[in-house]
Amino acid sequence: MMNVDLLDIEELSGQELRTLNRRIIDRLKYLQAEQNLHNMMRFNRGAKVSFDTRQGRELADDYQV
Repeated sequence: MMNVDLLDIEELSGQELRTLNRRIIDRLKYLQAEQNLHNMMRFNRGAKVSFDTRQGRELADDYQV
């Protein structure tokens, strides 16, 4: 693992910081998508699933994968 403290951002220009920010965001999105795929691969056909809504309610019925 890289020691991020060694990355000196003090000398970077505004454009370089925006570019770095975009690369960080892209990497985080990639890692999240990879984790989502890994989680989906754990399901088996016919497994019962439930879903949490944004309001905090759980939708649990006879949903099957």
